[in-house]
Amino acid sequence: MTTTRLVPLKGGRNFRDICGYKTITGQTVKWGKIYRSGALSNLTADDYTLIEDLNIGTVVDFRTTTERKSELTQWVAKKPEMNNRDYEMDFDMAELGKVLRNPNLNREMLEGMMAKMYPNILEDQTQNYTAMFDSLVEKDSSLLFHCTADRTGISAALVLATLGVDKQTIIDDYMATNEFLDPNSLIPKDEEHMDPKHVAMMKFFASLPKDVVQPLLGVTQPLIESAITAMEAKHGTMLEYVKQEFDVSDQDITTLRAKYLQ
Repeated sequence: MTTTRLVPLKGGRNFRDICGYKTITGQTVKWGKIYRSGALSNLTADDYTLIEDLNIGTVVDFRTTTERKSELTQWVAKKPEMNNRDYEMDFDMAELGKVLRNPNLNREMLEGMMAKMYPNILEDQTQNYTAMFDSLVEKDSSLLFHCTADRTGISAALVLATLGVDKQTIIDDYMATNEFLDPNSLIPKDEEHMDPKHVAMMKFFASLPKDVVQPLLGVTQPLIESAITAMEAKHGTMLEYVKQEFDVSDQDITTLRAKYLQ
């Protein structure tokens, strides 16, 4: 078990413990139980030796079929239950491309477009988020959820809200990605085995000015706020959204808080 936020993996990508936070009732989210990460394709043998000690029994992979094929996870620690599904995201790449090609492109323009689309992740990932909560309720071992980018940030917000962490702390945890994620780790290295369109897209993102591309190669607060606002608009609170959309009962919440709080 680790009691530092970032797990020090040589080939890791923002692999960190989302625990240690205080809840509104004064309890603390337990360390060493729930982890979040980007893609796992660059983990080394030494990384897996460290991961072996984390007692990860379930890995929830939010990535699309294409993403999983492009950055293959070759898990060599104790075999967990791998939870993923075949799908492709309904993301308007044409609209994104139009914005990115605008000669007057700035961060606000890109951020505004993404903030409008960001809440769609919630509906797109309903099946995956439901499976994640099922595992958290049913399993006693540690759980790791990950993707390439935004689906992980929203899922961390959902979990922390369910455990009773306040909104500002949830936003702060989301924003911590900028502290822990090296944008260079997102640039494809093993191009031969990756989807050519994905390689070209990431290289193009990397060629843009750092501040402009921050919403794509890092995180910005308006994005997570747009998702939270959408949840509150539909069901009043983030917790009620989790209950209604992901079939999480009051008994499930009691179970989750008993397991993951101290």
